[in-house]
Amino acid sequence: MGCQPMKTATKTIKQVADEIGVSKQALEKRISRNALKSKLHGHVSKDIKGINIIDEEGVQIIKEVYEYDYSEEPHTDSNIAEQLEDSISKHEAVNTAIAALVQQLEAKDRQISELTGALATAQRTALAAQRTAESAQLLHAATMRTIIETTETTPATPSAANEPRAEPTRGFWASVFGKRK
Repeated sequence: MGCQPMKTATKTIKQVADEIGVSKQALEKRISRNALKSKLHGHVSKDIKGINIIDEEGVQIIKEVYEYDYSEEPHTDSNIAEQLEDSISKHEAVNTAIAALVQQLEAKDRQISELTGALATAQRTALAAQRTAESAQLLHAATMRTIIETTETTPATPSAANEPRAEPTRGFWASVFGKRK
């Protein structure tokens, strides 16, 4: 970037930026990068007023860089409309997916609520069964205690083992011919 006046047709950075459809600041920033700065060496200079000017060859280099960046297809109103329609359809698809997911979440919430209720009912039933079993055990224990106490408090009936043995009655012939005691 020397201070020599250029001999060919020149344009200011603002004019070139307007042609390509970018801001002056964006173009200045791009020119200040090393890759483009080295390509434009000798094509950019300052005029008498100190304004940066670019010769036709430099303008062409800048346009090629921007064409490469923005693709070969020019940005027309129809392309922008197509992109907008694509964006809207994608947005609608996302909203539809979100609505479906919200419905699924609501269904899962209902299922969780139902399962929580069923679990609570099962827990109450299990607790009632446990209490019934405990009551049955207590009743059985009380019955057994009563039986034991009743057995201990009633007088003992003489059993055949404790009674003295009565002598067996002897038959007629045994009494006639048998031994006497």
